[in-house]
Amino acid sequence: MITELEISALDTIKKHIIGKVVPDRFYGEAGYKVEELIEELGFPWNKNKGCDIPIFNWEGKTRDLSARSSITIAKMTKEDILETPYKKSNVRNKAQKILLISTQNNIIVDVRLHDLTPNHAQQFIEKSYNIAKEQLSNYVPTTKNPYLDRTKYKSPNCGYFECQDKKGDSYSFRYNNKAFKDLTNSANMFPTLFNQ
Repeated sequence: MITELEISALDTIKKHIIGKVVPDRFYGEAGYKVEELIEELGFPWNKNKGCDIPIFNWEGKTRDLSARSSITIAKMTKEDILETPYKKSNVRNKAQKILLISTQNNIIVDVRLHDLTPNHAQQFIEKSYNIAKEQLSNYVPTTKNPYLDRTKYKSPNCGYFECQDKKGDSYSFRYNNKAFKDLTNSANMFPTLFNQ
């Protein structure tokens, strides 16, 4: 559920950053610029484990409207994935409220807060997490493939783990682009009342 304080903060952020120029989206440069712009407003951006904007438990994502790649929700070590149930995982921590900043031609064009806290949204994410976790758990290493590069997903559970290092120790939990849009559309998306 979105609080009145969050609505006020979202309004302030929109007024401050919509229309601002950001670098190219490659290598995370656009996202780093968005972090700076939001910090200018007095909302500290967490660069460690946990949500990006801890005061509201918001996870920030900057995406160009033309992006078709999967979106990363959270990172975890393989050991943590295998030992941690969804409700205690970093994926759950970061998959509650998503502040999605959209860019087009290096300009911030939209800011939306997606509330993924409703039970149906959380159950959907949890199911994807558990399917991917089971695949990691059951993977038998070989000489040619000592670790699982990416878990497989099947619609509608389109969340998966993808390896982020050369040892198979660190994984990102990702949603394909269409599944992420479906997920945010099905959850209680905060209406764009302040785009005026």
